[in-house]
Formats: sequence, C-alpha cells, structure tokens
Amino acid sequence: MNYFSNNKLWPLIVLLLILINTATLVFFWVSNKKDLPTQGEGNRGSAAAYLTKELQLDAAQQAAYKTLREEHQQSMQAIRRQLKEAKDVFFNLLNSPEVDEATINQYASKTAGIEQQLDVLTFHHFKEVRALCNDEQKIKFDGIIKKVVQMMGPQRPPRRNGNDSLHRPFGPPPQNGDGMPEGVPPHGGNSNEPPPQ
Repeated sequence: MNYFSNNKLWPLIVLLLILINTATLVFFWVSNKKDLPTQGEGNRGSAAAYLTKELQLDAAQQAAYKTLREEHQQSMQAIRRQLKEAKDVFFNLLNSPEVDEATINQYASKTAGIEQQLDVLTFHHFKEVRALCNDEQKIKFDGIIKKVVQMMGPQRPPRRNGNDSLHRPFGPPPQNGDGMPEGVPPHGGNSNEPPPQ
C-alpha cells in the first residue's frame, strides 16, 4: 500500500513546497533586480560610475567628464548607424548567389573600417578623460582602463525593433538596374569603383 495515497497531509506538503519555491524565486528576482543598472544606463553607465568612483573625481572633473561622455555617445550613435546600414547591405549579399569573393571582401572591409572608427573614437575619448586627471589619478586610470573598456563590452550597431541585423530574417535587398543588391557593382563586382562611401 502506498503511504502517500492515504495520507491527508500529502496535499498540504505539496502546497507548502510550492509556496517555498515561489518565495525563493521572488527573493532572488528582487535581489538581482537591485543590482541591475537602471534602464538606459547599461554597461556604459556602470563603467562611467566605476571610473568616477575609482579615480575619485571631484565635482569639476565629474562635470567635464559628463560633457565628454555626452559628446562621445552622440558621435558613437552616428557611427553605429553607419555600421548597421553597412552590415545590412553586406549580409543582404547572401540573397545574391552569383556574388564573387572580391565583392564580399569589399563590403566586409567597409564594415571593418567603420568598426575601426568606433575603436579610434573610443580611444580618443579616454585620452581626453585621462587628460582631466591629476598625476595620482592618471596612475589609477592606467591601472583600470582595460577593465573599464571590458565593462563597456563590444561596440555593436543599434538594434532595430529589438532585433540585431545578424538575427533578423533577411528580406530581399534593394535592387539596382542590374538585378544586384543596391550598392553592388554590376557584373559580379568587377567594377574598378571603390566601395560606396
């Protein structure tokens, strides 16, 4: 005879276990939510807060750093839009089975060049931030800057409708007069013209 089939405590035990599990999940959810950055702050906001705290920036330095960050973010957004558009065109080449390696490399180089612009812009931004520091702060800055950059994460193009260009379905690319994706040189990329700017 099964002990639990005749035991009136069995439903109560199940209910108690469910309540304990629910309470545990809620506890962890609330605890983790407190540790998350506020909406719109993201990893870059956390990196900025970390840098400000570790360098012990005074009020004047914090104001100057805030201005630098705002200028940097505006410039980055403009370049990220270019990168997003360039990657869309590049991966739309998948819809053209006849596309040759020269064309693929041409468009891959274009996206790599834009990504390089992001790196250079970030480098100059942190060079300006370092210039705000006194001698003691510069030593601390040199010791933590790699961690700050890692906290910011890879520079990615912005998402559209919550979908990254690499994770959304590929629609038919805009066509030019030769039936190739827009921006692709005619005759399989044998044109001597440079990639579109």
